[in-house]
Amino acid sequence: MNESNITSNGGATAPVDVPVYRVANWDEEYETNETRKLKELRWVRWRGPLDELSYRRVAAHPRACEVLAAWGVILQVARGGAHGERGWLMRRGKPLTAEDLAWVSGLPAAVFELALPLLASPAIGWLEVAPKGEGQAGAGAGGSQGSGRSEGSTPAGTAAAAEAEAGGGLRFEPVRRGLYRREYEAMLADVEGEIRAIVEGAGNYERRLRAEEAELIARLEREGRAERAAEVRRRQDAWERVGLRAEAAGRLRAWQQRKAEIKAAMRGLVTGGPSS
Repeated sequence: MNESNITSNGGATAPVDVPVYRVANWDEEYETNETRKLKELRWVRWRGPLDELSYRRVAAHPRACEVLAAWGVILQVARGGAHGERGWLMRRGKPLTAEDLAWVSGLPAAVFELALPLLASPAIGWLEVAPKGEGQAGAGAGGSQGSGRSEGSTPAGTAAAAEAEAGGGLRFEPVRRGLYRREYEAMLADVEGEIRAIVEGAGNYERRLRAEEAELIARLEREGRAERAAEVRRRQDAWERVGLRAEAAGRLRAWQQRKAEIKAAMRGLVTGGPSS
C-alpha cells in the first residue's frame, strides 16, 4: 500500500510502501461481549502481566520507557477507529505511519519508528503486520452499512468506502428509494460521521511551520544549536494547517455528494415502508 509522506518542512517525499499494523489478538484480549456492542470505545483494557516473557523482553530493551509509551499510544489509537477498524493502526482504510502517530500523540516520530517493528517482532508479538494486499474482510463485518458503501479490497471494510485503485475516489451503491425515514436518517448519521472525521482529522491537512517558529529554528541553526532546532521542529504547536490534502478534499466532496443524494431520495420516500 503506497503512501506519500510529508517531510518536516512540508514537502512531499516519493511514495513508499507502508506496512499495515494491527494489535495481535485484539478481539480476544482487548474486547469483551459488551464492548463489541459499542460503536465507540472510550477506553481499552490491557491485561499484560508483568511476568509475561514478551513484557520482560520489552523491559530489557535499552529504550524500554519509550517503547512502552508508544505502546500506550498505539492501544489508544487502535481503539479509536470505526467499529471495523478497531485493533488496526489505520484510519478510513489508510495505514498510519510513525509520523501520523507522532502527530496524534505529540511524541517524536523516532519513538514509533523504533517501537512498531520491535513490537511486531516474533520475540514480542504485541503487533502483527497484515499480509500485503489483505482485504481484512472480517474487519468490516460489524461496521455500518447504512451509507451504502461498497466493500472493497482495502483493509477495513467499514472505512469510508472501497477506494478506486486510480484516483482515490469513493464508490457507493445507489441510494435505494422508498425506505423508511429512520433508515435514511441512519444513513445520513453515518455519512455525517465520515464528513466530521475528515474535517477533524489532523492527518488530513497539509501543514507548515508557523512563521515565528520558522524564524526561531533559523536562528538556532545559525547559532549551531541543531538539537534545539530539531526539538522545536518536532513540536506539535510549531505547525499550522494550510488546507486539506488533495485526497482528503476529494473524499470530503464525495461524502458531501453522497449526503445530497440521500436527502434527495429521502424527499421522495414512500411512507408505507420499503419498496419491494
